Amino acid sequence: MKRKLMLATLVLSLVIVPLAACAKAPAPAPTPAPAPTPTPSPAPAPKPEPIVWKLLSWAAKDSLTGVPTMMFIDAINKELEGTFRIDFKGGPDVISTFDQYKSVASGVVDIGSIVSGYFSKEMLTNALVYSNLDHFQIKETGYFKLFDELHQTKGLKFITELNYAPSNRYFIYTNFQVNSLADLKGKKIRVWSGVAPMAQAVEATPVTLAAGEIYTGMERKIIDGFIWTQMGAATDMHFNEVSKYLVKPGLYRSIALLVANLNSWNKLPPDVQKGILNAYAKAEKEIGDRYNAIAEDELAKVFKGGITAVELPSADAQNFSKLSYDLAWEMLAKDNAELAAKVKAMLVK
Repeated sequence: MKRKLMLATLVLSLVIVPLAACAKAPAPAPTPAPAPTPTPSPAPAPKPEPIVWKLLSWAAKDSLTGVPTMMFIDAINKELEGTFRIDFKGGPDVISTFDQYKSVASGVVDIGSIVSGYFSKEMLTNALVYSNLDHFQIKETGYFKLFDELHQTKGLKFITELNYAPSNRYFIYTNFQVNSLADLKGKKIRVWSGVAPMAQAVEATPVTLAAGEIYTGMERKIIDGFIWTQMGAATDMHFNEVSKYLVKPGLYRSIALLVANLNSWNKLPPDVQKGILNAYAKAEKEIGDRYNAIAEDELAKVFKGGITAVELPSADAQNFSKLSYDLAWEMLAKDNAELAAKVKAMLVK
């Protein structure tokens, strides 16, 4: 019996072991799929470079007469930071004041702060010089819109006038004593086109010289006197070293014109054009007030520097003033009679 039990056990083990070996092995656990790599966010678009304009000025960057131009540049660059910028290219040391209008019109530079009267006569660019209104009164007349239309016929965009200051007037400076208008007759007086009628009114001999040549002209006695405002006369030009007298009254308005190349202007996005005009509108009173204060201070420095003020006799002063303005408007009428009449009605009240 015991033998039979052992035999049964052996047989059973022989059956179970192969069956166990034949049993299907458990499937291995699946390898987890790798997590998908996240799609990187697109790189931000590069910020566009600002539009940059080059400005040419009739006045040196660090001069008193250059203050309004630099204030204008600062106002624009602050308002349009990152979008538009004006860089100061240079003054009369780079391009002569006589050629600056053409340099802007031809696109050598994009914008200029330049002297009126050095371009097209038929546009009557000197008319603003002979107005008896101030800057803000002129704005109300609509003249600036007309002036812009005239400029656009010459490939230019008129933006505004600069260097306006009620206290800044043109005077005759001399190196000889003046007691009456008769003392100025025949004398060689430096002028530019805008103030030439003043020399004509006193029957002086007009001599055209660039501003930078006045000092040498007086020093070498090429001229006997010159017409200039008080602005920069002592601080920048040192005219007290070569002249002795300043003849009153002072006449006319001393201004500069801010004009842009029309193609450059038209290429600007509308929001930039608007930004330029708005920025100046915000700053123009501050610019005018500061320049007027500088003009008053500079006149005191002119006299402190040794120049003596000469008051013409009352009758002479009245005749000088009236004749200087009459001759100025007559000169404009010779260039364009119809436009001169229209403009005078707007600018003289």
